[in-house]
Amino acid sequence: MTTDSHSPTHSEFCADIGSISSNALVSPVVSVAAGAVLSFWHRYDMENGYDGGRLDVSTDGGTSWNPVPAAAFLSGGYNGTISTSYGNPIGGSQAWTNVGGSLGNFIEARVDLSAYVGSNVVFRWLEGTDSSVTDVGWWVDSVSLSGSCIPLPVELQSFQVQ
Repeated sequence: MTTDSHSPTHSEFCADIGSISSNALVSPVVSVAAGAVLSFWHRYDMENGYDGGRLDVSTDGGTSWNPVPAAAFLSGGYNGTISTSYGNPIGGSQAWTNVGGSLGNFIEARVDLSAYVGSNVVFRWLEGTDSSVTDVGWWVDSVSLSGSCIPLPVELQSFQVQ
């Protein structure tokens, strides 16, 4: 957790380290209703094209995960593809990386959840790093789930090694 945040007073943070790693921020199980949209604010400063983060979803309680496809983003979608060189666990994936970066600002990402209506899902913000070069990291904040009802904040756990 860090005091650098979009909304007072903290956000979750995962450092961009100079070795192969995979860390995740995981949501509780949420039920997806028609019209649901996942929204979050994030900021990233990671090694351009070699380190990055992506959003995953699980429909089986976290046993298996799939990346949320780029087409599901209403705004703030992935901005690059992670290199398959140097061992990054998410190499080859579309992700947020420093191709243009967030330039020190928190930006909003909004995800259409229509593909998961009627399902109980878990979200995972997954950061992957490669075997060299450090940078700063990834901040995630102000996560909410909205739909046909009042927006609901989604309580997240801290980033953990996966």
